[in-house]
Amino acid sequence: MNRREWSARPNRESLSRRNRALRDFVHARDGACVYCRSMTNLQVDHIIPRSMGGTDDPNWIVAACRSCNTSRQAKPIHEWERYARRKGIKFSI
Repeated sequence: MNRREWSARPNRESLSRRNRALRDFVHARDGACVYCRSMTNLQVDHIIPRSMGGTDDPNWIVAACRSCNTSRQAKPIHEWERYARRKGIKFSI
């Protein structure tokens, strides 16, 4: 099956549509970055990184600004908190 056939298969929800719905839900629920309370450049952040087995369950995803999300990368929260304190990143967990 080529890409066009895969995209045109019937009765499927677009992955990007599901991702947008999840992002919109998380942004509406949290309203601002859960780490620093910034309201600009919001992204979604997996509390347990996907590389460590995290899922797309909305209970395990939070809103995070681009700065916090990129500095956290795939670090667990407690490790990133120590890193953020050393680097002087302001956060309000």
